[in-house]
Amino acid sequence: MKLTKEQLREMMKLQSEMDLIALKNNNIDVNTDLTDEKYIALKTELHEFINEIESFKFWKKNRGKENVLEEGIDTIHFILSMMLDYEYNIQEDLEITEKQLEHIENKSINELYIMTDALMVDTYMQCTWKEMLTSIFIGVLLMLSKCGFTTDDIYAEYLRKNQINKERQAKNY
Repeated sequence: MKLTKEQLREMMKLQSEMDLIALKNNNIDVNTDLTDEKYIALKTELHEFINEIESFKFWKKNRGKENVLEEGIDTIHFILSMMLDYEYNIQEDLEITEKQLEHIENKSINELYIMTDALMVDTYMQCTWKEMLTSIFIGVLLMLSKCGFTTDDIYAEYLRKNQINKERQAKNY
C-alpha cells in the first residue's frame, strides 16, 4: 500500500491550499501554532475512523462500512496538515516507508489502531511530530488497505473530500 510520489505531492499541495483557506476564513495568522488543535482533531478523526470500521465490535454481526473511507480520509487530512506544519519532505521521508511497512503490515486492524493511537500520544508528549508523522500516516493507510481500499480509492476520495472541505469553507462552515 503505497501512494505514488505524484499523488502525495498533489495531496500535500491541496492540503496546503485548504489550510490557507481555513486560516484566512477564520482570521488566524499563518504563524499561529495550532499543534494542540490539530492533535485533538487528528485523534478525534482516528477514533471516528475506527468506530466506522467496527473491527473491535466483537458483539456485532452486521458491520457497516459506509463511511470508513471518508473517515480515513478525514484522518489523513490532519496528518497532511501537520506534515506541512513540520515541513515534511515527501521526497526524503517516503523512502523509510518500505522499511516501516515490513514491521507492521501483518498486524490486525485493531493492533494497527492501538499502535497508531499510542504513537500519537507518545509523539505529542515528546514533541517529535516531524519524526513520527510518517509512521502515523502508514498506520492509517494500512488500516484502509485492510478494509479493502486501494491507493487509487484513497487518492480519489482525498480529492473528493478536499473539494467538499473547500466548498464548506466558502459557505462559512
